[in-house]
Amino acid sequence: GISILLQVSSILVMFVWGMAIKYLENHSDELEEQMEKVEVLSLPILSLFFILVGLLMELDLLFEITFVTLAILYFVFRSAGKSFGAYVAVSNLDFSQSTRNNLPLCLLTQAGVAIGLASLSYTSLIGIGRQEDAFLIINIIGISVIIAELIGPFLVKKAIFRAGEATVGRE
Repeated sequence: GISILLQVSSILVMFVWGMAIKYLENHSDELEEQMEKVEVLSLPILSLFFILVGLLMELDLLFEITFVTLAILYFVFRSAGKSFGAYVAVSNLDFSQSTRNNLPLCLLTQAGVAIGLASLSYTSLIGIGRQEDAFLIINIIGISVIIAELIGPFLVKKAIFRAGEATVGRE
């Protein structure tokens, strides 16, 4: 409601709200106890968010070559952008070579903001009567997230072992 009233991004408002609560939590034992109770609710809310996005997806598009090409291109460019950004950031912050080489692999599965923005775009486009574009965006990003979630855990595992942060047999 605040974001609509102020005509600002609802995602940005949620980030700022979360940061403010975290700051206050660090300075109040009572708030820390309350936040532990709220965190219990986060899993069902996040699950519902992903379920709702999944309900908007049209799996028939998986059989259209144009759509599949767009989804793969989006995934490749999203991955390249995240990898490049991570590499540049850790290079400028004097991180170890191991971190520079492995951090990009660990970020590919992080897609919450992408889904949030896709959902926001979907709602906005539906509101102005551009249903076809709305469905295309939600489906391309949804499929990209599925791809990332299928291969991402293997890449994270590879990066952790390559960095020497885990060994076979250590659990």
